Amino acid sequence: MLGNSEMISVFLGAGFSAVAGVPLASQLFDARPEVDGITRQRLVEHVLERWHSWRAANDSAPEEYLAYLQENGGKTWLDAQWYVALVIA
Repeated sequence: MLGNSEMISVFLGAGFSAVAGVPLASQLFDARPEVDGITRQRLVEHVLERWHSWRAANDSAPEEYLAYLQENGGKTWLDAQWYVALVIA
């Protein structure tokens, strides 16, 4: 029995969520999430533009791009986090 401050977290990997329609990491930037509002639409467009530009220069996987953004931080990293959340939601 768990106390009030205890919680169980279950992590599944290796594409387990793909059957539910959640894209694999390699497909994150292939998806174009449906968004409401101009601000979110611009965010999606900016993230995808940056991704395509970076991929053309680096020929790397989405996971590597996200790791690069995380290392550098800033607004681009925050935008990418929002984008990924929109894709998997």
